[in-house]
Formats: sequence, C-alpha cells, structure tokens
Amino acid sequence: MKKKKLRSLWISLGVILAFVLAVAGIGYAVINSLKAAGVVSDRDITSTIQVGGKNLLPIPIVLVLIVILLIVFWKKSSKFNFLLKWESCVAFLLTVVISLATLVFGPMQGLMNVNNAGSSIKKVSASTVNQSNELSKKITNEETVLLKNDNDFLPMSARKINVFGWASSNPIYGGSGSGSTTTNGAVDIYQGLQMAGFKTNKQLLNFYTKYQKNRPVVGMWGADWTLPEPKTKQYSASLLGHAKKFSDTALVVIARPGGEGADVPKNMSKMGMGQTYKNKGDWDKDQSYLELNKREKAMVSLVNKNFKNVVVLINAANTMELGWLKDYSHIKAAVWMGGPGMKGFSSLGKILKGEINPSGRTADTYAYDLKKNPSYNNFGSFMYSNAKAAYVHYAENIYVGYKWYETRYLNNEKAYKKAVQYAFGYGLSYTSFSQKMSALRTDSTTGKISFDVTVKNTGKQAGKDVVQIYYTAPYYNGGIEKAATNLLDFAKTKSLKPGESQKLHFTFNREAMASYDEANGGAYVLDKGTYKIQVKNNSHDVLASRDYKLLDKIVYDKNNKRSSDQSAAVNQFQNAEQDGTGITYLSRKNNFANYKQATAAPSQKAVLKASLLKSATLAQN
Repeated sequence: MKKKKLRSLWISLGVILAFVLAVAGIGYAVINSLKAAGVVSDRDITSTIQVGGKNLLPIPIVLVLIVILLIVFWKKSSKFNFLLKWESCVAFLLTVVISLATLVFGPMQGLMNVNNAGSSIKKVSASTVNQSNELSKKITNEETVLLKNDNDFLPMSARKINVFGWASSNPIYGGSGSGSTTTNGAVDIYQGLQMAGFKTNKQLLNFYTKYQKNRPVVGMWGADWTLPEPKTKQYSASLLGHAKKFSDTALVVIARPGGEGADVPKNMSKMGMGQTYKNKGDWDKDQSYLELNKREKAMVSLVNKNFKNVVVLINAANTMELGWLKDYSHIKAAVWMGGPGMKGFSSLGKILKGEINPSGRTADTYAYDLKKNPSYNNFGSFMYSNAKAAYVHYAENIYVGYKWYETRYLNNEKAYKKAVQYAFGYGLSYTSFSQKMSALRTDSTTGKISFDVTVKNTGKQAGKDVVQIYYTAPYYNGGIEKAATNLLDFAKTKSLKPGESQKLHFTFNREAMASYDEANGGAYVLDKGTYKIQVKNNSHDVLASRDYKLLDKIVYDKNNKRSSDQSAAVNQFQNAEQDGTGITYLSRKNNFANYKQATAAPSQKAVLKASLLKSATLAQN
C-alpha cells in the first residue's frame, strides 16, 4: 500500500512537471511564431515580462504549494489524496486563468494591440508601407535640430567613428502609451551611420550589448528609470586603445525615455508609486532625470579626454539641461533627434555627412536650470488632506515656455543669457540665410493684415530656412496678462541653392493678436496701442519688425465674437478657481512681483473647501 501511494505521488509530480514543460513549450513556440511573423520583437517580449512579470508570480507560488502539500500528505488515505489532487488542480487552473487575465488586460494589452496592428499591416499594400517608411524619414530630415556646430565642424570629413554611450546600442524610437512604437524592423543608430558610408567600432557596440542588452521598461503601468551606463573603469585599456587607433572622432549618445503615463522624475531621490531605478548613487541629491547623472558625466569626460573631435546626439523628446555641452573643449557639435520612429535614424549618418542639411527648430525653450521654471514646484500630483483626490495648480498662468523667459527677461539680455541656452524656435544650418520683411498691407474694415518675407541663401550649401512670425501686444502694468512675444505663424522654405531666394506670403487677422481678459466674465480684447509684428530667428532674436497701430480698444464678446470662434469665449469653472488651497496665479504686474508666492510648492495640508467637496467630481490620479 505504501509503495502504491509513493508511486501515485511520483506520477502526480511527473504530471505536474509534464504540464509545466508543455505550457513552456507552447509559449516558446507561440512567441517564436510571432517573432518570425514580424509581429513582436525581443524587446517587446522582454518589456512585457519586466512590466507584467508580477502578474504571473501567483502561478509558481501556487504550484510550489501544491507540490509541498502532495509531499506532506502522501501517506494520507487514498480518498484524501484524490480530493487533494482534484482541488489542487482546480486551484491551479483558476490561478493560471486569473493571472493570465490580469496580464492580458493589464500590462500586455499594449502588446496585444501591437499584435492586432501587425495583423492589419499584412493587409496593407507594400507600396503603402513604403510610403509610410519614406514619410518617417522625411519627418526626421525636417525635424532634426543642429544645436551646436563650432567652427563648422559638421558636416564631418571623417568616415570612421567611435560611438559611445550605452544608449547607442538601444536608442529611443518613441514615447510610452499612444506615443510608443514597435522596434521590429527599425533602423538603429549604427545602421543609420553605416547606410551613409561610416564605419563604426564594433568592439564598442559589443561592449555595450554585453553589459546590458535590453532597455529598462518605462511604461504606463510602471517605470524603471535606470540609465544602464557602464562605469568608466569598465572601459578596458585595450578597448580604449583600439578606439583611439580606429578614429579620433567620437559620437556620444545621450537618451531619455518618457511619455504618456510616464512623467519623468523631478527628483531621483524621491521615486513615485510604481517607479524605481537601480545603480543607486548615480545621482546627486535632488537631481532631476533631465540632468546628466554621475556615470554619464564620467563617460563624457572620458571621451573628451581621449578623442579630438566629439559630436553629441541628444536622443530625448523631453527638454534636458544641456549646459554641459559648453564644458568640454572637444565637443565640436551637437544634434537633437527626439523620438525619430522606426526609420528616422536612417537620416543620422546623412546629416553628419552633409547629404542632408538640418533645418529643424526647437519646439521648447532649453533652460540651464529647469528648477527655476515657474511651473516646476507645481508639477506633479498633489493630494488634498481631506479628500482622496488629486489636484494640480497651473499657477504659472499664461507664462509657459518661451512666454515666461521672453517676458521675465525683457530688456535684460545679460540675465536672459544666463537662464536660456537655446530659445524656442532655435536651430542652426550648414549654410546662412537673410530674411527681408515687406511693409504691412492692412484693411481697417476687415482687420486683415498681410506681408511678405523674402528668404535668400547667402551661404555655400543648399538648405532650408524657417521664417517665424511673432507679435508683441501693448502691455499696461496691472492690466490684462500678456506675454512679451507670441508666435503667430511660421513657414519653411523649399531647399534653396546658394544665392537662391524665395518669397513667403503671410496673412492673418488682427483678432489673432487679442489677449484674454478674465474680468467681467471674460472676453478676448485688443487693447489700443502699438502692436509689433516681427520676423524672428527664434523667440528671442528679432530680424525685422513692423508696427501696427490700433486707435481704439476692441472687445470680442457675445455681441462681437472673433471670426475664429464658434461662440464667444467666456470664463469657465470659476467656482473651482479658489478651491481652498490659497492658489495665487503668477502675474506680470510690477515685473512679476508675486513670483515667490505664486510659484511656491503646494501645501501638504491643502484642504478642499466644503462646497466643492460636496459637488465636485473627485478624480483619482
């Protein structure tokens, strides 16, 4: 009888083992078939496992418990063991079903969507796919920004290049959430360089991939903010020696992920819920994720010390602090490529080589110190002390991005240069241009304003230029809040040969220069006075200016709405403006006299006032 029970136990354990092996085999086969079909990549699978692995933890735990129970009670009666086996079987199956359900409808949902997209792509014609790929390349050609180019180092003459930075082996192609993209079939940095005829140092690539193959997952269900950069002591003497013999030119890649549901940390010493990072000690106290960490600084210093010519590639959609680009004598140039998509890096080598002349412009202001931005302290998710609800104060008012920096440092060039590294709309070219603005053509009856800008390529290479039109409205101290400059329109020229010109036409209505006045229920208003309409190289540097004088104030209310509005603009949700937390909105009055009060961090004891507590929808964020 004892031998019979023992044999039954071994059979049960064998069945469990066979079942586990069968499931593993089926899973392996399915994953391989998906990979072979081009639906998912290794990175997709690794990312899903890293993010959703915790959802599967109950399966091995329950399996181990079942094995333990079978071993502990193997001497019990046959009836008892029979019930134990069947109950264990049911419990295990339920665990598998529930665990897989939480994985599929949670972290794996994004991958499932990719699978569905992959199935749909197969139905799309080859010509359509090719058009999509070409569009991706074209967008990158147009958007890449040349940030720095000392002594016209770029286009570079070297054809061998050492690529440094772990991110070079696993760059950022897109963001998270709806901004994510599959990397299956993507052109990486090395391929992009080689497609343009550059030879790259394979030893460095092997070094980085051996150090770590996969990028830490940053997604909507959790984020690992680790930057897997090797320590400089891990660069062997032979590795550096070979690199120096290979070429005196180096490309340093600095990357940052981020996106929907994955706001980058303001303080690396204070991780939010679901956030983590390894390599403790990489960051100084209170450093943000948009600064270089210690390992990156050490790597950049190592490259600067050992290589004569250094180019930096910023592979980050978020605006990083880039003041360090000026601190290293051998950094000759810097290029920005945010999230170029699957095929965007195919343009990289062509840009460095000069086959493509970069014509992109920055879509934000690059400040030396992000902590001095008026929105910094109020960025995040803050909780009321008397309600399970989150709030965010937009205390910066209208003074966001360039509208803050250009207004705060108006007529203070010295302070502006200390605060701003790259203005909104900034971007260099391999050639030079001139822009000439015509006189304004106006119609006082309709409010229509038009003019021309003639762009001429005054350099020695073909290239495109961007014409940026801004306006400045008359500001009266303590009156309607207005920024010192406002983007009105922009356009890019065709590719102009040296000496070639192109005339661009601009038309708008003066109502586009109206400012919103929240007094008396709210309305857009054109104050009387002189409006400056300017052609600028970016949000800061004026190339040409024309005056438009308005003799009488115009109010666009319900009796005189703007032609661009379906209905007249009025204040909304004013009952929530004072929520009980004592919010103060930043004001230009007396040169931002209330800056300190308005931009202070929210109180940890903020109380939502009773009237709103009863009626408001409490968002759980």
